[in-house]
Amino acid sequence: MAFTLEEAAEILHCGRTTIYTLVKDGKIRTVPVGRKRLVSTKELERFLNENAV
Repeated sequence: MAFTLEEAAEILHCGRTTIYTLVKDGKIRTVPVGRKRLVSTKELERFLNENAV
């Protein structure tokens, strides 16, 4: 399963700008699908586990 960047932002409770910055900085990896970029469920889990407060 994969999420759009907007859906990933909702899951992470952050804004669109923040999610795009995380992707640009390489902190969240995405997969290009057509004109969209998707974030896998495993990638979101990895990010959350590595950045848990």
